[in-house]
Amino acid sequence: MGGVKGFVGGLAFAVPASLIAQRRWPYYRSLPPNLKTFAGIAVVVPAFIICAERAHLKFEKTQWTGTGKVELDTLAARAQARWDNMSTTQKMSDFASRHQFSLLSGTWAASMLGVYGWLSRDPLATPFQKITQTRVWAQGMTLGILVSAALLTHGRKRVEHHDHSWLDIIEEEEAEAKQKKLLQNAPKA
Repeated sequence: MGGVKGFVGGLAFAVPASLIAQRRWPYYRSLPPNLKTFAGIAVVVPAFIICAERAHLKFEKTQWTGTGKVELDTLAARAQARWDNMSTTQKMSDFASRHQFSLLSGTWAASMLGVYGWLSRDPLATPFQKITQTRVWAQGMTLGILVSAALLTHGRKRVEHHDHSWLDIIEEEEAEAKQKKLLQNAPKA
């Protein structure tokens, strides 16, 4: 169902966007149908994949039972408590460190749109020159962001988090085994 929702949502965005572009921009009207189709596919397929993956992860969480579920719930509660105790700056830093590639891709896409919007005002440049300049500018901005991110993360002390949840699971299973043994050896009345 997640994939279907993503597919329908992607179509719900791509088709009206294509129709609006068809009406407003002569350059879009002049594109061959296969490029227009590719633009739609470039929106629909990622939406389908992302929604399907998220639905799968959500479903997978419902399949845990017993000790594994208790341990996952404990880890989630610890993570939520740690998040609640962070300042706004720490939350932004934590979010940025967990979503580095999404932020980088989003920045690249935003810079492409912004630069193309700025360059599209030049009446002397051909559409291909505008696209080429847009790509070069966006690559330069992305490279600058990559270098900035590297400088910011290089100076930061790396804290290693070791997952010792297996110890908690073993202790809990041993306690359950002792409890069962005590119940079995208890005198029956």
